[in-house]
Amino acid sequence: MKPQISLNVNRTTVIEGDIVEVTWNCRNASSAQLTIDNGYNATTSQIELSGSKKLKLVRADGKARMTVTATDADNKSATCQVSVKVRKQKPLKAEYVDGNGK
Repeated sequence: MKPQISLNVNRTTVIEGDIVEVTWNCRNASSAQLTIDNGYNATTSQIELSGSKKLKLVRADGKARMTVTATDADNKSATCQVSVKVRKQKPLKAEYVDGNGK
């Protein structure tokens, strides 16, 4: 039987620098990988068949994608992907104030 994947994020829209939690559960699988793609580069790591990770989304190109790939003992695989919209952080506005509060 082909692997089945449940994949969720706790927020679908964030501001750059915010943290999201990704949770997954892979059934009928012997191994799993998580790929995080921020639009500039992607990183892949081995993960437990069920679990969660908190990710700080920085320097994303408008969208970050989290993909779980699960593989069974017969080398059959399944993939599931979720996306998070990442908005740029607004620049801080600084104003000069003299010692008299002006």
